Amino acid sequence: MISVVILTSCQSSSSQESTKSGEFRIVPTTVALTMTLDKLDLPIVGKPTSYKTLPNRYKDVPEIGQPMEPNVEAVKKLKPTHVLSVSTIKDEMQPFYKQLNMKGYFYDFDSLKGMQKSITQLGDQFNRKAQAKELNDHLNSVKQKIENKAAKQKKHPKVLILMGVPGSYLVATDKSYIGDLVKIAGGENVIKVKDRQYISS
Repeated sequence: MISVVILTSCQSSSSQESTKSGEFRIVPTTVALTMTLDKLDLPIVGKPTSYKTLPNRYKDVPEIGQPMEPNVEAVKKLKPTHVLSVSTIKDEMQPFYKQLNMKGYFYDFDSLKGMQKSITQLGDQFNRKAQAKELNDHLNSVKQKIENKAAKQKKHPKVLILMGVPGSYLVATDKSYIGDLVKIAGGENVIKVKDRQYISS
């Protein structure tokens, strides 16, 4: 995900707030959430299984399975206080939370604006307001530079966004996170569907 690329470009901030992270046992179920928690200087007790390189600070943290199919028993063993997911797969994750007998926490990573709002929410929720503000300020700076560069373009490239999934491909629309980034960068998505994030190819 491009959210991962943007987040990895940010410098990790040192904790300057009085932390109470010891009271939290956080398990992110997606890579984007894991990268975000790293930038907010938060420890986690479980991480998603992924071929992507996750932050080194989490190298010894137990894996809990794929984002769409986390292992219920593996998560239970960690005794989490918060298991985090994203709103894109909220419906698919409801049975998982029901088996855990826990409240689901879902964050909007469907657009840059949504991601920044989620960063603020995470900062408020886990006592990392200063880190959340620093991260959002950085993202705003990057966005402004990209928009300024895009405004100077004489032509706006037309883009088709294909995403590989097992056995098929999905086409991303402007409603998706990557589609939103293409628009910010001055590109034009050739797919004009407005009622969903992805369509089957």
